[in-house]
Amino acid sequence: MTITLILLLATLCASSLAQFLYPGPFGKNNDYVTGVPEWQEGSIQTLKWETNLTYYAITLWQQNLDGSSAEAGYDVYKKIASAPEIGNSSGYPWTVNTTGFDLKTSNVFWLNLRAGDEKGNRKSSYFNVSAAAMATTTMSSLSTTSTASSTSSPSSTSPVLVQNNNNTIKIALGVGLGVSIPIIALSAAAVWLVHGYIQRRRPDELPKSGFAAEWVPEPKVQPEVYRGAEVVEASPAELDAVSSPQELNALR
Repeated sequence: MTITLILLLATLCASSLAQFLYPGPFGKNNDYVTGVPEWQEGSIQTLKWETNLTYYAITLWQQNLDGSSAEAGYDVYKKIASAPEIGNSSGYPWTVNTTGFDLKTSNVFWLNLRAGDEKGNRKSSYFNVSAAAMATTTMSSLSTTSTASSTSSPSSTSPVLVQNNNNTIKIALGVGLGVSIPIIALSAAAVWLVHGYIQRRRPDELPKSGFAAEWVPEPKVQPEVYRGAEVVEASPAELDAVSSPQELNALR
């Protein structure tokens, strides 16, 4: 009798060591519907609990849907003796993460708070976790857009480049011919005019040297003095000295 009372008191003491506040305490086994919260992968949930343990861990578990077993995962939260207790005050913000589990196998999970000696081993209520629909939709849209772009890009861009190159070549040829033909015609006309001009010139008009006729100075002409029907040559000094007909006759 005494031993039974001691075991009962030990069980009651153990029960008071830990309890979940959010999600709530464990309810009925294999009841995955009643009061079960729905959480999405990647969402932030503030976990709360109360305990008088100084050292413990909270572990994520995945429940088999047939209720026969459960699989332990990673530790969501760990507390050491020197750390402050946050479970029953501000709580612990947990980003829902089911890494290591397959949601296709089961989407039912629960948390387990345990101490090193497992006296305070306590389960939370069940909660369901769904995949992040937004991320799945976004990745699918990006994949579809990328596939469509890679399929349509070659057929839409290549002909345009070829057409642009052909247009460039045609424009260049047109400009070149438009500029060169008038220049050739003008050059031919100039050659023809120069040749005709040279042919029409008289032989005596052509220069004897390469560029121009040589310059020959004109001879000095002495002033002539008519003496009746006779022409008398005299220098300017002699003419200036003549002051009378007698002196002019002396020059004859």
